[in-house]
Amino acid sequence: MLRSMTLFLLLTTLACGYQMVGLKTKAVSKSKNTTETITFYLEEIPNNTTDQTITTDMIQYVTQFFSNYDSLRSKNEAQYYLSIVFEEFNITAATISSSGEAVTLNLVVVYSFKVSNASGKILYRKKIPGLQVFSPGESSYEYSENMEEAFIDVTEDIMSEFKNDFEASRN
Repeated sequence: MLRSMTLFLLLTTLACGYQMVGLKTKAVSKSKNTTETITFYLEEIPNNTTDQTITTDMIQYVTQFFSNYDSLRSKNEAQYYLSIVFEEFNITAATISSSGEAVTLNLVVVYSFKVSNASGKILYRKKIPGLQVFSPGESSYEYSENMEEAFIDVTEDIMSEFKNDFEASRN
């Protein structure tokens, strides 16, 4: 039953013309349709937060996100220069139990984006916040694992929002 329901939803979704949004745009010419990948040279990603221990992980997650769309290029090959600044990383209690312990935590992350062309003209600038709720777990290991997963999720959400917003600004 589950398999047939999944197949039904998949076929229904495809039939209505739904497409996954990626760093791709349609470039329509008179002769044919082609797909152009938006390419970036990813400049240094400074960490302006008070938590410098996550810098390496943050750079890895951001780079992996854009690599998944095959959109990273060398400075000479890229269409755009992308500057990302890691602005904020805060963890606060979201839910507190009757005994005063945190049951869930809020992870708030903010990135700033700036896109410019080869001549240095700024084409896009925006600060994008993200929020992810996670459980502290029963041990410091669980806390670390849950926080890292929340950080990956919120970073991916913010990068997706940037990607979609930048694509829309080009049209």
